[in-house]
Amino acid sequence: MVDRTPPQTFVGRWSRLKAGEAVAPPEAVPPAAVPDVPVADAIEAPLLTDADMPDVDALDEASDFSGFLSKGVSDGLRRRALDKLFRLPMCGVRDGLNDYDDDYTQLEELGDTVTYQMRQWAEQKAREELARQPAPDELRTTQENEDAATVAGLEAGEASMDEEA
Repeated sequence: MVDRTPPQTFVGRWSRLKAGEAVAPPEAVPPAAVPDVPVADAIEAPLLTDADMPDVDALDEASDFSGFLSKGVSDGLRRRALDKLFRLPMCGVRDGLNDYDDDYTQLEELGDTVTYQMRQWAEQKAREELARQPAPDELRTTQENEDAATVAGLEAGEASMDEEA
């Protein structure tokens, strides 16, 4: 006889649980399959204390810091060892992606190059402003033209008033 039940999938299990069908518990491993390990053969780590630990000041990158995480080591010594670990150059590598990684207290001087370039920009801006202003001859001619137009307008206005009267 061929088993025609669909394979166990997440959606299939969810659908059966939603419908209220009971799910068979997974097959348990028979107790005989678990090997018996005698208690004497089990490896037990010795409980390390502060006296067993090396001097924190003598630790370097090659030192083993795992002993300081033992339950028998005092919190103060553990903190000093972890502080030493995190201050080592191997742990102090920055990726350069943080804004606060740079030292903004030591600023570079702008130097003569930037000062020279800014002076060039200021002179160029002054030349552009000077080019936009009309020359004094053009200004006088423009003023004379405006005066002539005003006089012509006034004369035309007076002539039209004489005709109406």
